[in-house]
Amino acid sequence: MCTVTFFPKGSHQYILTSNRDVAPARHAEELLSQTINGQKITFPKDPKAGGTWIAVGEKGRMVCLLNGGFIKHIVSPPYKKSRGLIVLESFEWDSFEAFAKEYDFENIEPFTLIGLNPQEGYFELKWTGEMRFLRKLNHHQPTIWSSSTLYNRPIRAMRQSWFDQWLKKAPDSPEAIIDFHLNGGEPDRINGFVMNRADIVCTTSITQVVYANSQAQIRHTDLITKKTTQLQAVTT
Repeated sequence: MCTVTFFPKGSHQYILTSNRDVAPARHAEELLSQTINGQKITFPKDPKAGGTWIAVGEKGRMVCLLNGGFIKHIVSPPYKKSRGLIVLESFEWDSFEAFAKEYDFENIEPFTLIGLNPQEGYFELKWTGEMRFLRKLNHHQPTIWSSSTLYNRPIRAMRQSWFDQWLKKAPDSPEAIIDFHLNGGEPDRINGFVMNRADIVCTTSITQVVYANSQAQIRHTDLITKKTTQLQAVTT
C-alpha cells in the first residue's frame, strides 16, 4: 500500500511490486479470489475492512492502491467507505479509465491508484478529497511511488534516489526486485522500504505481479507469518 515499483519488461510485459505499511493486525496471510462483473479477481484481503490494496483480474487489469494523494492530508472521518473496497469496485467498469472518470469519489479519503492493462493502457489516478487527477503512465519508464501519508516530500525524494541508484545495476528478474523491496535503500526503520514505527505501523507484506505472455502471476508474502502464496491470476 505504501511503496510500489513498476518495471516494464518489453511489449505488454511488466513487474509491479508493492510493500504494504499498515497496523500489524491488518496483515493479510494469503491470496484469495472473488468473482466481480463476471471475472475472477485475485487479491490479498484486508481482514479489517474487507478490501485490498492490490488486485488482478482474469481479463488482464491490475489495480494497486497507495494511501494519500500529492501531500499528506488531514484525516476527517467518517468516510463513505474504505479505499480498499474501491480497488475491487473498479472491476465493475469495463475499463480503468472509465472507472476513474465516472466513479463518485465524494467523501472518500485521498488515495493514489495505479491501473495497468496492456490492452487498456497504463494509468495513475490521484484523488485529493476534492479533485481527481488522471494521467497516462510512460509504459517504458521504471517508476517508484511512496505513500504521501507516511513519507513527506524530502523522504520521497530520498527513496527516489535509492531507486535511481539501484536501477544502474540493471535488475532484470522478479527475484532481484523482491530483494530490493526487502533490502534496498538504507537500513532505516522509520523510512526504509521495510519499516517499523514502534509496532504501530510496519511493513506487513510484499506482493508482486508479473505480467507476460497474456498471463499474470501474483505472489504474496506475509512478513508477519512468513507465509508465501502464489497464483496464476490471468489466463486470457
